[in-house]
Amino acid sequence: MCGEAIDGRVAVEKTRELRPDLVLIDVGMPNLNGLDATRQILNTAPNTRVLVLTVHESEQIVRDVLEVGARGFVLNRTQPAIW
Repeated sequence: MCGEAIDGRVAVEKTRELRPDLVLIDVGMPNLNGLDATRQILNTAPNTRVLVLTVHESEQIVRDVLEVGARGFVLNRTQPAIW
């Protein structure tokens, strides 16, 4: 099963509804950022694995991601593909 959310609040609601094994969530989501949404998701569904998508490459963001309980993060680097 797959779901999609337009903001952090909807991500939390969809996770409660769909009970996914994995959530990929962006740090910069509107209405409820990805870190706060992750915290809420894991409070209600502690077995859900969360990966956080971010454009930030700082030690602080790594600490923040792990502190809220996410399993890890994926850097969102938008570079042109070379074919």
